[in-house]
Amino acid sequence: MNKVLLIEDNKDFAESVKNILKKENIDIYHVENGNEAIKLLNSDASINVAIVDLKLPDYDGKKLVEEIKKTFSHVKVIILTGHHDLINVDEAVKLGIFNYLEKPVSSKNLKFTIKRALLKANLLTYEEKMLIIGNISTAIAHDIKNALRPVMTNAEFIKENIEIIDADTCDKLKAKSKQELDIIIKSVKHCMDIVNDLMDYAYAKELDKSNMDINDVLEESLKPFESGKNIKVKKDFARNLIYFANSDQLRRVFTNIINNSIDAMPNGGDIRVTSKLKNNHISIEISDTGIGISRDNLKKVFEPFFSLKKGKGMGLGLAIVKNIIESQYGGAVEIESERHKGTKVTINLSKD
Repeated sequence: MNKVLLIEDNKDFAESVKNILKKENIDIYHVENGNEAIKLLNSDASINVAIVDLKLPDYDGKKLVEEIKKTFSHVKVIILTGHHDLINVDEAVKLGIFNYLEKPVSSKNLKFTIKRALLKANLLTYEEKMLIIGNISTAIAHDIKNALRPVMTNAEFIKENIEIIDADTCDKLKAKSKQELDIIIKSVKHCMDIVNDLMDYAYAKELDKSNMDINDVLEESLKPFESGKNIKVKKDFARNLIYFANSDQLRRVFTNIINNSIDAMPNGGDIRVTSKLKNNHISIEISDTGIGISRDNLKKVFEPFFSLKKGKGMGLGLAIVKNIIESQYGGAVEIESERHKGTKVTINLSKD
């Protein structure tokens, strides 16, 4: 993904940078101060280049660069400033930045520098590639092996007993075999779900879309969970949130998020779901009172095959959510969380 964060308090200059990059297949996010920048980097681990002005209303530019390099080591930093007296080249190099540019900068030079930074950020070493392949293989093998184990066990039971069946044991073995076959069918379905998750993540499917009320899809997604033990569902829906989408896709998105909330509350808790129209955007918030996510893990939750559920699931749930919302609908997904205080996932969909 080509995501760039521009940290610049001059709105006119920021707008000119956006215009320069408009046709370059680069998603550029603009914030006007350091605190907003840190918040956005915490919520979106796929931002891999940050362009930093050294003179900001709330932050010393050098300290902000230091914090970004320390906390978000994958992010390539470009200093772009008109205040060259605030830092010299030697200091910039020691900070570990990717490049240092002074204003005014030509559009050609700016585009070239940003593209190089993105290329560098997206390059993987051979060792990194092998590690990713190993992690993927381990996750798939673990889940499929667990799903196939009851298939083997129950198939062996049926095979062994079918040879010794007689009139006296017929009814008893028939009932038992039916139970075993139900387990086999469930396990095979689990294997199919694993494959479908992989396919959904790897290949963005263009499905039929139509106008629908977002609230209807939310209601359908919540229905299986509303009777759950010790789980209270609270809803606050704005009226007539009509959106052009595929209902199955959105149901998958909402269900994945709700499932995570349920898993985060093993002893029960509250799930709150809100929908509203805000600045021509439909905003859906799903929050829980669960165990929360640590700051370090919060950066990784949208990464494929990253999971906090030990021995449960492949870690594709939120990766699929992000993939569908961003690639199919041009929307955005944000997550906020604090240990022992719960988690909130926000989905923003533009009505334009």
